[in-house]
Amino acid sequence: MPKAYVVQDKYFQKAKEQGYRARSAFKLLELNEKFRIFKKGQKVLDLGSAPGSWLQVLSQKIKTSNDQNTKTVIVGIDLQEIEALPGVQLYQADITDLEKLKELLGHDKFDVITADLAPKTSGIKDVDQYRSVELNLAVLEVAKLFLKPKGKLISKVFIGADFQDLLKELKQNFLKIRQHKPKATRDRSFETYLVCER
Repeated sequence: MPKAYVVQDKYFQKAKEQGYRARSAFKLLELNEKFRIFKKGQKVLDLGSAPGSWLQVLSQKIKTSNDQNTKTVIVGIDLQEIEALPGVQLYQADITDLEKLKELLGHDKFDVITADLAPKTSGIKDVDQYRSVELNLAVLEVAKLFLKPKGKLISKVFIGADFQDLLKELKQNFLKIRQHKPKATRDRSFETYLVCER
């Protein structure tokens, strides 16, 4: 039986202490530790960035000490406005609007695309899970346009009836797909993260 929902758990406190905007920072830190995703000087596109905790982690992991002489680029996109972060390009846009993204990003290609997206939850597990898969399919369309040939995609999905359909779609576009549920994920959550490599 899952544990009772506690809003201010130890990861919430840790985020506050370490200056992260949300506890989700620790999920990306663990994913990177396990799969060695990020390297200095990469170009990374973060989808569903608000409030910006993943962008904070990306800034730590891929920025070099002398960014003026590198091509390090971090771009964050969200429907909501995101509070500014030094050296991060921020756009308020809908990730399903591919024409708008082309307008914003041009012909840029990214080493990594990250997506910690979740639908507005209804409380009905099957509905929420289906919407999560729909969001992931939208992320896949973005990846088809903007991910480099040997790039990586990290995306959150709710596991349920449609999960295998999503995997099938991803397998047509990626050579390797690995799954991991970070410790900072709440026990009661049915989310997992997919790390996909071209």
